Amino acid sequence: MSEDIANLNLVAVTTRIEYERYKRGYVRPTTDLEEYVIPPMTTVFGAPSLDNRPGWRTFVHPEGTRYFYCDSLDNPVPVLTEAWIYEDDVFEELQRYMTAIFAYMKENDVSFPRPDRPSQKPGNPRKSARRKRSSGDCWEEGEHVEPPQDLAPVVLVLEFRLTGRVGYYFVDHPSQTLFWLEHFDFTYMLMEVRAEWSEWLAGLQMKSHYWYHNELFPHLYELVDDDIDEIDDIVGRYYVVTYNCELDSGDPEPPTDYGASARTERPEEEKEKRWRAEDNL
Repeated sequence: MSEDIANLNLVAVTTRIEYERYKRGYVRPTTDLEEYVIPPMTTVFGAPSLDNRPGWRTFVHPEGTRYFYCDSLDNPVPVLTEAWIYEDDVFEELQRYMTAIFAYMKENDVSFPRPDRPSQKPGNPRKSARRKRSSGDCWEEGEHVEPPQDLAPVVLVLEFRLTGRVGYYFVDHPSQTLFWLEHFDFTYMLMEVRAEWSEWLAGLQMKSHYWYHNELFPHLYELVDDDIDEIDDIVGRYYVVTYNCELDSGDPEPPTDYGASARTERPEEEKEKRWRAEDNL
């Protein structure tokens, strides 16, 4: 790596096992108690704002964690972080790492394809559908919105760690992998694989780290038809294996559509579907 990168406390990390979302806990320093009086008729209480952070948006994970995303075309790659960039010193530190990494990419001619605007894919079933897409804390409606992973095929993730170092990895959506700007020792991640390690097995394990990334940052990935088909195949294989293991148990013949039982709708879901079909929503 370049000297600028080498002088930083930058460390390559992966998602499963190493990402510290559930280990760290920010606690504000204690201060002397002061009087806090709410004026009469006050109904609005200000919250932190990103107005002075151009290009940045914020999302809230269903579990409550807030994360920040910048897909400005001024940067060579979008950036994703949980660092509390509302605070100036944290934001400045993050910018310092971003600048050093971007400089390294430029010096070494590292770049990634990135569309300027949503593309219309031939035969895309979403082409004429009206859908809603989360945009920060707001919702927008419009014709054909491209999945976010198509608009940002490669994303840089930066994590402020408990050790004071900054962890990083790149996520590549087209190949469903993570990668780094240096050699990465993946040995520990393969320890749970009790078979002879191979490039293929490493790739399968890497895929689990990729999907864990999407679990950490769900607003920036949208399931597409290929994902649903793959899940259906996995469920179908599970039922075939289960059936073959219980041939002597007297169970009935397996269904032709092995994923049918997994997709069976509960009564309340069937009622909602009928309600929607009647243009009630």
